[in-house]
Amino acid sequence: MMQYFKENKLDPFGEGTKIILDSIKKLERQMMKKFDRLIAIIKNMERTSIRPTYEMVLILYEAYVKDGRKPKPEPVKIQEERKDFLEPRNTVPKVKHDRILKEFESYKKHCNEILNSVEKVEPIMGKPYLKINMGIWDFESLKHQLR
Repeated sequence: MMQYFKENKLDPFGEGTKIILDSIKKLERQMMKKFDRLIAIIKNMERTSIRPTYEMVLILYEAYVKDGRKPKPEPVKIQEERKDFLEPRNTVPKVKHDRILKEFESYKKHCNEILNSVEKVEPIMGKPYLKINMGIWDFESLKHQLR
């Protein structure tokens, strides 16, 4: 390591290190100022928001203990059965409902047709795959319906 310093004509205690040390000291001072600001903010929060709340609870507790009353446990609340699902909320007119059911049935029938036209192909080389026997026109119409 000393050989490296000698070859490159570097002095570990020379002018170059003083500049670096000065910048490190400057950075340290800036960081200490930031830490001081953070500490001041936290102390202010303790004074203004946390302490008064803590002291108010302490005063209330001391007043409660001076009365001689024992704290009574809160009764356990049993959750009632929900009956709001029985009440009709947003309902759809019967005509619209029937039309949606018909559309669903036709869609289900179409999906079953597609599933029935699928066949498994096992090539000699490679992984097996599924093949759908469907015309181009049927495929394009299916794409259009799903968009």
